[in-house]
Formats: sequence, C-alpha cells, structure tokens
Amino acid sequence: MNAVKRFWPAARHIYLWGCGAGCVVGSLARRASRAHSLKHGGLLAAVAAIATVLCGPALYAQLAPPNITVTPKPVGSGARALGESAFIAVADDATAASWNPAGLVQLERPEASFVGAWTFDVDHFGSSSRDIRLGRTEWDQPEVNFMSFALPFTVAGKDVVASVNYHQVYDFGLNLKFNQAVRGPGTLLPLRLGVKSEGAVAATSLAAGISLTPSLMLGAALNFYGNRLGGTDAWQVKTRASGHGLLGGLPATVGFANTETFDNFHAVNATVGLLWDAWAKNDQSLTFGGVVHTPFTADVDRRTDTTTVLNGAVNRLKTDENMKINFPLSVGGGVNYRMSDAWSIASDVQWTDWSEFEQRDSSGRRSSPIGGGPPGHIADTVAVRLGTEYLIFLKNSVLALRGGVFREERPALGNAMGVYGYSLGAGWSTKRYSVDFAYQFRWGDDASGRNLGLDRATRYRIEEHMLVASLIVYF
Repeated sequence: MNAVKRFWPAARHIYLWGCGAGCVVGSLARRASRAHSLKHGGLLAAVAAIATVLCGPALYAQLAPPNITVTPKPVGSGARALGESAFIAVADDATAASWNPAGLVQLERPEASFVGAWTFDVDHFGSSSRDIRLGRTEWDQPEVNFMSFALPFTVAGKDVVASVNYHQVYDFGLNLKFNQAVRGPGTLLPLRLGVKSEGAVAATSLAAGISLTPSLMLGAALNFYGNRLGGTDAWQVKTRASGHGLLGGLPATVGFANTETFDNFHAVNATVGLLWDAWAKNDQSLTFGGVVHTPFTADVDRRTDTTTVLNGAVNRLKTDENMKINFPLSVGGGVNYRMSDAWSIASDVQWTDWSEFEQRDSSGRRSSPIGGGPPGHIADTVAVRLGTEYLIFLKNSVLALRGGVFREERPALGNAMGVYGYSLGAGWSTKRYSVDFAYQFRWGDDASGRNLGLDRATRYRIEEHMLVASLIVYF
C-alpha cells in the first residue's frame, strides 16, 4: 500500500507549536520591555532573546527529515498482461519491454500502442489509542499506464524487434484524513489532519528483442527514469492540520501546512530477459521465461515549504536539498503452457530485494522510506501469479477472454504485507487494431501503523480497484 512515511507525532506537534508560542511571547516581551523599568525590561528582553533563538530557521529545518513520505507501489503495464496476471513467459505484445523484453521478438508487424488506467483505492483504518481516530478513506486517479512504438526488422538473418516505450513504474497516490488529540501538561489540542500525495515515477525505455535460435529469444531494455508524464514534478505530498484547544494552559488556535515536492527525478537501470520454447508438439507448447530488473540509485530534489500558525502568529520555512534513493533488485521467472491454439495457462514468481530500499540526504544521513525513521529491516517481497487466456476465432477477428489470481506482497517493516487479488480481461483483435480491457481487484492483510509513521496501536488494510484499457494499431 501507498503509506504515509512521515507524520508529526504528538511530541513534535507540541514542540513545533511551543516554538510558535515562544514567538508570540517573545513579541509581547519585546513590546513590554519598552514600557517598563530597566530592571523588568532586561528580564523581558532575555525572554525575547530566548524565544527568537527557539523560533530560528534552523529549528524548522530539523522538523523536516529527509523522507520520501509515501511507499512506492509497483505498477504493471498493459491491459492484456493485467487481465491475465501472469505475463513473464507470455510477453507477446509491446508491454514486453517492461515485463520481459525477450518477448518483443514475437511482434510480427510495426505497431503503436496506448494504455490508460483508472484506479480507485480504499483504506480502512483502526486504532486502539484514545488520541487518534481514523476510518475509511478513499481516492481515485486516472493515469497514462503505457505507450510504445515497435518496429520488427532482421539483422544477419536474425529476427529483431526494437521499441521505444513510456511506462509508469511506481505510483505515489494517497489521500488520508483523520483526527488526533495532542495531550500534555496543560495541553489538550484536538486536530484535524489530512495528507494527500499525487504523482508517479515513470521510465522512457529503449528496448529490443532478438531470436538467437528458433526456440531461444533474448531481450533487454534501458530505462531512463524521470518525472511523471505532463507533470512539473515526480510526486508531491501535502500535509494539513488545524485545531483549537488548550496549549500550555492557554487557549490556542493552530494551523499547519507542509508541502513536499520531489522533482528532477533521475535514474537509469536495465531490464534483461529471455524466453525459451522448451517443448512443442502439434498445437501444444511449453515456454519458460526469466527477467532481471537491475537495482538503481535515483537522484531527486526535495523542496519543503512549511507554514505554522499559532493564534495568528505565522512562521514559514522553506528548504531545498538533494536526495539519493536506492531502489531494489527484482528477479522473476515464469512458465506458459499452451494446450492448444485457443487455450493457455501461465504462472509467474517474482522476488524483490526491498531490504536495500533506503535514502540519503545531502548531508549523508541515511533513513528508511518506510516508517519515516532510521534505517531498519524492510522485508523482501515475493509475488506469485496464475492466469489463463482463451481465444475464440471469428471470421475476421479474434476474441480473447482472460483471468487470473495472484498474491503480491508489499514491503513493510518486519514482515511483508500480503496483498491478494484477481483479474478479469477481454480483447478483440483484427488485422488493423486490437482493443483490450482488464479489471483487477486487490485486498491486503492488516498491517501495522508503524509503516505509516504512526504507532503500533494503529492498523490498516487496503482495497484497490483498477480498470485498464489499451489500443494497439498495426501498420
């Protein structure tokens, strides 16, 4: 699940707004010092000086640790692949560039493709703490999932297919609202908080597949990562809070607004794959596939704009820094058994080394993208998928029906979060074009609030709906 990585716990709220109170006291002290005797003025001036130090920009800079704030959620490419769920050993359309580039060589004609997706996510929260109240939150978003142009040709008698592609790799969408009470000596401050994250990391890739022998195909893609398509940044996280209560025994009205913008995302990695037609007899065949997505370190600029308001006194802090984020190695394998021209069954297994997922700020400080704290144990994940496709041959076209089930773990502190799902899909192909649709539904096990930067008393589970549509035009 996309999960909040950095929250302002109660102690931090008290500290921050306590500084705001210091600013107010300091301002009043400076005014009072001009109206009282030298003796009292000296005392008030000292209070004013201390308050000024407390409210300095260095303090506010420390309140924004170098976190990416939302766990990146891997995104699969293409309506056909997502409808069937398992695709590593199938990979027979242009989305092979992201699943297994070796499969590109199965394309017989030049083609252009476009894939759009719409997601609807629901999170269910619960907490045994009396100070935090969460419930159901939901959000939806449209996105460009995949685009490509592929061209078959021959080199030294070998079949080759090259393609240029755009595909979304990690999604950072999140929308969370909840209530939290800040408690302390003389302090009871009910707050209404909201966190909204939008954006994605995408890659433009140059890919190619070659048929070394009639039964062995190899392929590779070079992926250049950058900001989301059409966006001025990669992703942006907005945190808002407001409340009215007692702070240090005095009435207080507070507000907090923090915007983190992650921009100029740059990274390069490779995807290498193979397909092996191990056995074929009449209309039956057995194909094995393997793929490796190499790890990479991303360079990204993080801009933070924080505004705090206490009883009308406003403080604002802006910071800019460069960050390095380590993304993990992923290795997958699959098998596709074609029982006839019409019916096939495929299965995938994929492992991702999330234990290496961490980030460093411009000062070299290391931290965990999950939970918002120091580097800790993040569980590796394993995905297992099973799918099928059945073709109905019409007079001048082919109708395809697809379905699948899967278990795709997501990274979390301690143990991985189990996510289960099923998929349904359909497609219609002619000599000039192909149209495909897919629906996926996912639900997840209860996970600890530690993964969100909340305490252990908080638990959450997810529900996700995804609709995907694609159009392929053949030339």
